Amino acid sequence: SDHLPVTPADLNIPTVESGLPVILVNDGKILDKNLEKLGYDRKWLKEQILKFGAADIKKVYLATIDGAGKIYCSLSE
Repeated sequence: SDHLPVTPADLNIPTVESGLPVILVNDGKILDKNLEKLGYDRKWLKEQILKFGAADIKKVYLATIDGAGKIYCSLSE
């Protein structure tokens, strides 16, 4: 046990779930199944997208959310 690395759990440090981001909007289309899996709805999504300056979902090329809840949004030209 002297040679085992220390883990965040050993030090009581909270960690963020890792993994691939989940696609919420793809080419202006909402992926409702992904929203439902995460416990969100269209109203919540529209509020988040509005923060990026898009009043219309059709203007969003790609929107994803990572394990930490951080949203990435790319607007179409």
